[in-house]
Amino acid sequence: MADSSKKMQIVFASAECAPFVKTGGLGDVAGSLPAALVRAGAEVIVMVPKYATIKDEYKAQMEHFSDFYVSLGWRNEYCGLEKLEHDGVTYMFVDNERYFARDYPYGFFDDGERFAFFSKAITESLQHLRPALSVTSSTAMTGRRHWRPCSCASSTRACRCTTVSRPCSRSTTWRSRASSATP
Repeated sequence: MADSSKKMQIVFASAECAPFVKTGGLGDVAGSLPAALVRAGAEVIVMVPKYATIKDEYKAQMEHFSDFYVSLGWRNEYCGLEKLEHDGVTYMFVDNERYFARDYPYGFFDDGERFAFFSKAITESLQHLRPALSVTSSTAMTGRRHWRPCSCASSTRACRCTTVSRPCSRSTTWRSRASSATP
């Protein structure tokens, strides 16, 4: 990875990341893996919610990078991106006080909505990271679940991609086979 034009460019999205916010193993992995990838020569950006519980010493080092609105249901929600360089890794904190100005990352009645916003904010923010980052494919960690988006880019009902070990969720053919296979 010595040639800068051939550097792997990676965006991680995680609901927690040490040393900023950590409740368990996800925070440990999201905090250590990006630094190891940077040492191996990759360019890495980690996207994390800007929780109120992040220490003020880190908040003081953040610089405003961008802001935009995310369409969520019937309304548009503000989304700010705050940038922080730490141990060679670029962190982008997703700022929205309605969803993240809380005293703990999880356990609220609206967690589904909060992390739906976070997921949509990540996808919307990728266009603001260009040209510094060329996005060709992605694997993301959000919340406590790992997901990989469908790579077929098909809007048809009969998606036939197999991004993981089975066709993506758009595949009505796969769903109907799976439901008819169970007694």
